[in-house]
Amino acid sequence: MGTNGVNDFQHASYAGPCPPPGNPHRHIFSLYVLDLDPTLPQRWRSDQLQSRIKPHTLATAQLMGTFQQV
Repeated sequence: MGTNGVNDFQHASYAGPCPPPGNPHRHIFSLYVLDLDPTLPQRWRSDQLQSRIKPHTLATAQLMGTFQQV
């Protein structure tokens, strides 16, 4: 079982993309290859995770998707 971080809505869960109405909105998904299996506390924010994994990052990849409510 994984560890849940805190999302933009301050919930420890994944809810998927939910763009605001109007123009297309970009969502960037990032993948990190690490030299360790991180043991992380529950409910960490993105900035806390980034600082923890930075020295252990071997490679990264990003995928950008555009979403729009119709």
